[in-house]
Amino acid sequence: MRSEPRFLVKHDPALVTALVGAELVPVQARLLDLSHSGLGMLVDVHLPTNAWIKVEFGATIIFGEVRHCRLMQDGQYRLGAHSDTVLFRQVQAEPVDAARLSRALWPNPGLVNLTGP
Repeated sequence: MRSEPRFLVKHDPALVTALVGAELVPVQARLLDLSHSGLGMLVDVHLPTNAWIKVEFGATIIFGEVRHCRLMQDGQYRLGAHSDTVLFRQVQAEPVDAARLSRALWPNPGLVNLTGP
């Protein structure tokens, strides 16, 4: 049983940059779910366990570490990552469901205002 709730995401596109050995590898991804300390994605290539990653979607950047990357029947990989740091940029991007993202990343409401000043 998981210690944190997962919040499903509508397969939002994301750009993952993975540090594999000494090389930065860009990978297109689809977000599946978010929790306070992790995220799940679909990717087209295998990324090694413990690889450091940067995940960019909307105005959000998450730095973390690959926990698993399993081949699915359709040829894609189901990647699970632990999130270490979450940053929010102030850019003109498509709207993010701030309330949903806030609940996933900070289960204690009122800690962070994601909707601006």
